[in-house]
Amino acid sequence: MNDLEKKQWFGVVAVLLDYPGVPTFRNQLEEAWEWAEHLAPSPAKDHLLTGLDQMLSTPPEILESLYVNTFDFSQKASLHLTAHELGDSRDRGGALLEIREILRQSGYEETGNELPDYLPLLFEWLSVKPDDMNTGRLESRISAACFKILDHLGDAEPYSSLLRAAAELLPEPGSRREEPKPFGEQGTDADEMPYPIHY
Repeated sequence: MNDLEKKQWFGVVAVLLDYPGVPTFRNQLEEAWEWAEHLAPSPAKDHLLTGLDQMLSTPPEILESLYVNTFDFSQKASLHLTAHELGDSRDRGGALLEIREILRQSGYEETGNELPDYLPLLFEWLSVKPDDMNTGRLESRISAACFKILDHLGDAEPYSSLLRAAAELLPEPGSRREEPKPFGEQGTDADEMPYPIHY
């Protein structure tokens, strides 16, 4: 998979993991299905089509309720990266500010009211971030969060399939425990996250 295809994948995942209550969501589902049908065979494609099939066959109001029940009532299923990495730690506020600064220094402007560690927002950012920006460690951290959510959801459809598709695009969760370098010394390198991560 080349960089452009990977960015397209990240863009689709960003849309599908966001709240499905926007008026254009149904059209976005249909567009995602048409795009996915032309992909080369892969496990990611299989997972994506499974999730899309169920989303398209579910009435909008039921899908909205399912989304809320899946992600909004348990920290174990939270779609916020630092919830899985830092929990309720007081360090989380500073980490969020640093993530926001990384996004803005890369030229990304947030348009909604979500926190900057919201996974759909981070997937959207990965779909548009500068090509020369190293995001390997961040992608590994997102991968770890996806697996933690999957452990909680089990086989709950359609979101388990979408998260499995996302995980296929990402590196294996990291196990490194070293302190990251101080943020700001290396420009906008997204590997310079502002806190130690322990999985």
